[in-house]
Amino acid sequence: MPIDWSGIMRKTGIGFILVICLTLLNPLLPTLNAKMTIYSPQDMIKNSDHILIGIIKKRKYEENYREVTISVETVLKGVLTQKEIVLSRVYRKDIINLSGVRFEFPKKGSKVMLLLKNYPNIGLSLTYANSICLMNNNKVSLYEGTEFVGNWKTTDYEKTYQTFYDKAVVIY
Repeated sequence: MPIDWSGIMRKTGIGFILVICLTLLNPLLPTLNAKMTIYSPQDMIKNSDHILIGIIKKRKYEENYREVTISVETVLKGVLTQKEIVLSRVYRKDIINLSGVRFEFPKKGSKVMLLLKNYPNIGLSLTYANSICLMNNNKVSLYEGTEFVGNWKTTDYEKTYQTFYDKAVVIY
């Protein structure tokens, strides 16, 4: 009696692929999290070339491209002479973004505090995760903040940024 190899191959092939996928994905997630650089709230302020207060004037969100226009009200750190800045990000589907930096901004008209860095070959962009804060009655709150489990909570960033803001505003 001949053996029906097609049925056996189909069953073992699906099982084999499933085993490979689970094997590859299981260690991948902790590895990706472990490789993400984590900056303390103090390092975020120190590593930012510019910290500013501004108003979101325009948001242009497309599938592979985002652009945000901000009118600059006050520069708390660094030197920016522009009255308006444009931040943009191109999203590539062929690579995985491991930086942890989300490019999500509050709605038009929102008052924000931004932590920015001048990157070579890119220009002005968000310093890292937790670089966007909402300002409401001189109160700093992270916009869609990221907690780093075992390290810093969003409230740690908010307290540090609030202290920085309070000290910087006294100077201006």
